[in-house]
Amino acid sequence: MKRHGIVNSSIAKVLADLGHTDWIVIGDLGLPVPKDIPKPVVLDKLDQA
Repeated sequence: MKRHGIVNSSIAKVLADLGHTDWIVIGDLGLPVPKDIPKPVVLDKLDQA
C-alpha cells in the first residue's frame, strides 16, 4: 500500500507511524477500544473521499 500511495491522509499517517512490533486492527463498532485512542468516524472519512 505504501509503495503506490494511500488517498486518505489519516490512514497514511497511522501506517507511517507504525513500528515493527505495532499492530493495526480493522474492526466494527463492537470492538472495545480505550477512550484515549483516536478513532475515525466513518461518515467523516466518506465525506473526504
